[in-house]
Amino acid sequence: MRIIMISGLDANHFYGSSTRPYYLNRSLSASGAKVLHICPEPPREGIANTSFVRVGTRSKLKVVIVCNILARSCLFHADVLYVHQSGWMKALGIRLSHLLSKPVVLDMHGSVTQELEESGLSEPSRIKNAEEMDKRALAAADKIIVVSLELKQFLQTRFAVPAERLVLVPNGVDLSSYGSSIAEQEIDSMRALLGIQRGNRIVTFTCPRIERFMSNEIALKWFFEAVKILDSRRNDLTVLILGGGKIITPPSSSVLYSGFVENLPCALALSDVCVLPYPPNAVCGGVRNKALEYFAAGKPVVSTTEGIRGIQEAAAGRDYLLADNSEDFAQRIVDAISDETLALKIGSNGLALAKHYEWAVLGQKVYDTLLLATRK
Repeated sequence: MRIIMISGLDANHFYGSSTRPYYLNRSLSASGAKVLHICPEPPREGIANTSFVRVGTRSKLKVVIVCNILARSCLFHADVLYVHQSGWMKALGIRLSHLLSKPVVLDMHGSVTQELEESGLSEPSRIKNAEEMDKRALAAADKIIVVSLELKQFLQTRFAVPAERLVLVPNGVDLSSYGSSIAEQEIDSMRALLGIQRGNRIVTFTCPRIERFMSNEIALKWFFEAVKILDSRRNDLTVLILGGGKIITPPSSSVLYSGFVENLPCALALSDVCVLPYPPNAVCGGVRNKALEYFAAGKPVVSTTEGIRGIQEAAAGRDYLLADNSEDFAQRIVDAISDETLALKIGSNGLALAKHYEWAVLGQKVYDTLLLATRK
């Protein structure tokens, strides 16, 4: 099978919009597919059976780039198009599918409409524009991949998408990058690089503050209320905020912004507790990559109900510690730091759960969906 992939993969800012298409590309290529991947910034190491078309990181495509995309796409002789997210569907996916007369599968990592509405912070005009974008993208797709049951239900209710057009494929994790493969010397070097005082316990939140995705900023502000309580109970904590973007004024000197960290597995290995402090209005369409990365690192996780969205098998008290208000959230963090037995239990159970979410398995589901679309 020959697949044109269109995504926001940006090797220089390897966050959620990059992780899913990168690993799915690797899995599809390993299955024998030939891939032409159109994205802002291809990975430096390349991917087997894959050629890339770089479109840059600016929002508007220049004429020369568009001509290159059209020429490469026509010469590639694709069987099917895979488009990650409605924005890329609107910008490029619909036009290419019409030009090439090939089926298109839309992978909905999340609905911008849903996220903007739930935040309570967006102007009606912005929500309306997002709704029109989602509506047009959904109508043009032959199949639609969703990352959670919650997103599936939203699309069925809000946009009347028939169930037979929807396929559930959650986010995944690359287990080989985590765990015992990380040397103690490497972890110590990371601690020194970040300037974390030796002996401090580390509470980590992977939280890139991306303007077009407000949930992380909402969550960080909510989390800082819990940090104030933490500071009153422990004086040996470093609250590590991973990821670049806007700096939200922290409540105390215990908070450390790392900026973008290239070696995420090492940063998580350094951590004592990892958190998902998402209040109900900080909606994400499906399984958050960071949740599975925390589990894969074998770390105890403290989460709100919203933070664990999409991971249906996860049980509070077994795989993670649940807290939905600031006071309880701070206490669960203290519990995980103070009780080594509890931390080990939660961490090992979370790791066992992560093994059900390997990208290779999920990539096969995407391959099957793309194959099905070609047979319509």
